[in-house]
Amino acid sequence: MKLIGIYSKNSYQWYITDWACIHFGITTVPLYDTLGVSNLTYCLKQTDITTLFVTAATLKTLLTLTDFGNLKTLICYDKIDN
Repeated sequence: MKLIGIYSKNSYQWYITDWACIHFGITTVPLYDTLGVSNLTYCLKQTDITTLFVTAATLKTLLTLTDFGNLKTLICYDKIDN
């Protein structure tokens, strides 16, 4: 089973990503800020997500993690500032 993560608040981009995944038979795993940082690591490890859609805000939280599991690809909906 192919899993893709979405770490974002609900938005138009979130909806389009989810719809596209459904269309291609990919299961989405929604991740929210309310999970907390320790549970975020746990979810990444348990699901073996390799691709994650993020926003600029959630990317900052994600970069505080020390263990990303099998995460290999990040796709950001927003412009990323240095």
